[in-house]
Amino acid sequence: HLPFEQRQVIVMRFMDDLPYSTVAEVLGKSIGAVRVIQFRALANLRGMMHDDELAAAYRHARAS
Repeated sequence: HLPFEQRQVIVMRFMDDLPYSTVAEVLGKSIGAVRVIQFRALANLRGMMHDDELAAAYRHARAS
């Protein structure tokens, strides 16, 4: 799971479609900090997807 702060940024940026400036204001952070949090959140999500793909491939290989 993503840390709470990363989830907040992802939800505000991609689901609520808020600009960096608004997210920064809501969270009391600089725009640069919000961009870093978003970058790390997306990297974590990519890692989770990769882990899921590896697990699925492993299960498929074991079933064959």
